[in-house]
Amino acid sequence: NQKKEAPLETKEEKNTPVDNLSPISQEGLVIKASSNCWIELFDEKGKVLMKREISKGEELNFNGKKFTITMGDPSALELFIDGKAVDIPKDKGKVVRNFSVSGDSK
Repeated sequence: NQKKEAPLETKEEKNTPVDNLSPISQEGLVIKASSNCWIELFDEKGKVLMKREISKGEELNFNGKKFTITMGDPSALELFIDGKAVDIPKDKGKVVRNFSVSGDSK
């Protein structure tokens, strides 16, 4: 009395890979968190873009060329601007305020 169920036909659609996650070709700012970190991010005009804790494994993308960021623990973050890694202070647990990030002007 066991019924055999037909395989789901929508499985392929759900497993479609996403190819645009690499920061190498990403324009703007990419923030990757290797552990939880509080950040405050401003655009070039001083407008607050984000003000919260980001979680381990989270990746955020922002359009623009100039940013200012305050990081609660910069050792927990990787920053990329226009696909290039940004050299940031890596003192664990040391707050870095008003760190400027700029991309190439095209």
